Amino acid sequence: MSLVEKIIRLTTELVCSIEFREFARVNPRDFTRTRKMSFEELIFCMLKSFKCTTQSALRRFFTDLGKGMTMKQQSFSEARYKIKAEAFVKLFMLTVTAMLPERRDTWHNYRVFAIDGSKIALPADGALLAHFGGLGPDAKSPTAQGSICYDVLNDIVMDADIVPLGCDERSLALAHIDTCCRLLPDEKKLMLFDRGYPSFALICALETCSIRYVMRVKKKFNLDIDAQLKSDGYIFLEQNDLRVQLSNLLIINLNKKRVVYDQ
Repeated sequence: MSLVEKIIRLTTELVCSIEFREFARVNPRDFTRTRKMSFEELIFCMLKSFKCTTQSALRRFFTDLGKGMTMKQQSFSEARYKIKAEAFVKLFMLTVTAMLPERRDTWHNYRVFAIDGSKIALPADGALLAHFGGLGPDAKSPTAQGSICYDVLNDIVMDADIVPLGCDERSLALAHIDTCCRLLPDEKKLMLFDRGYPSFALICALETCSIRYVMRVKKKFNLDIDAQLKSDGYIFLEQNDLRVQLSNLLIINLNKKRVVYDQ
């Protein structure tokens, strides 16, 4: 059985289970009556992600099912509101856990991950603006903060999140780190970060988890790093009364264009 066939089978089994339906629906009374589109069909239709209008997507979906019927866009939208977002997180994690044992490419025995975030423009909707916040003139353009952790050698999105603008990228990175440690507790990991991520809390988390990491930093981020002239050596970060030795770090200095620490 190919990996794609395995994921399809596991997804189908999960979606068609009574436990998943009970977990996914917002209200226990939802999807208890016979409708044009069942709970399972609604999930599969949303997973197909047709690149067309909703009405065209519904027409194509029912055609693929061999049903000579259609459904109003409004009815479809109302049905979607009865599904928890957590249901799709569960489906996403199912694909991740299925792929990890099958895709195991490494670099010097390290799984290589890249963590990055981005602002995501959302449709002009009052509810989205109220929940996620906004940018632009008078902050009226609904915008979310997105972040992913990506296994660059195996083409796997390990973890992803879309949250309100008030949540910063470093906090999301900490959640990604927790997910990677939970899913791959015994594998060696190397994580790549762009500028904007280096912080005491994030570095402490990486050191605690014994995760090797590469960070792009500006000059004067840490004076010990700027003063380091050797190809390797000891570097410490201090904050308040805490002092952390960087044992798993590879820092690239953008100004000097050189590796200043490599253990």
